[in-house]
Amino acid sequence: MAQKSLSTRFFSKKAGNPFALSLAWVFIIQGIHTLSYLQGMPLPPYLLKGGHHQFLTNISYVITWVYFISSALYHLVGGNSLGHIKEYLSAIALSAEFIVVSVYWSMRLFVPTLIVQKGQIVPLDLDLLIHVMPFASLVIDYFFFCERWNIGASTGLAVMLGFAFAYWKWLEHLIGLDGVYPYPFLNVPVPQRAVIFAVVGLCAYGAFLLFKYIHPASTKSSRVHKKIN
Repeated sequence: MAQKSLSTRFFSKKAGNPFALSLAWVFIIQGIHTLSYLQGMPLPPYLLKGGHHQFLTNISYVITWVYFISSALYHLVGGNSLGHIKEYLSAIALSAEFIVVSVYWSMRLFVPTLIVQKGQIVPLDLDLLIHVMPFASLVIDYFFFCERWNIGASTGLAVMLGFAFAYWKWLEHLIGLDGVYPYPFLNVPVPQRAVIFAVVGLCAYGAFLLFKYIHPASTKSSRVHKKIN
């Protein structure tokens, strides 16, 4: 009976799940250290103009960190509005981190010159912290502690394409129209760059659909965001 009770609490999708809250706190605390470390990392001269906020890895990490803050708040105080904010942040963060993991590791293993500048070395522990841990944490959180996203396909498409476009414009704001992009494969003429960002947005949308539809459907017909007394 005790084991059943523990299992029920672990897989609970409602606010107040202590296991989901623990995961959120671990990522939040670790995230403070990781973000501080990233901010202090020296950049090569050609990347100084854009600074540390030009990297999709760093931006996705911040989104994931904010998501886990919203998750901690949700499991502490509950609330329907907070639950919906958490849901959208989860969809954006997990889709973005899927792009980071799939693009980074495929290029790092097979065509490293397209993702890492020549002579650039990323320590293995940092590599795992920013290119594995966020995605793994989000996957655990989503499949064990969250309801399946209640976000429509058309809304998801708009959000993911909007995210890709916003990232492009953010880069242009940081480095200028003729600046050096942080990833070598983006240093191409504008038409090709537009195609790349469109493909990235569509891949993020594909990840959104994938994670939405492989998530086990809730046994309840309605979602509940109850305030914890």
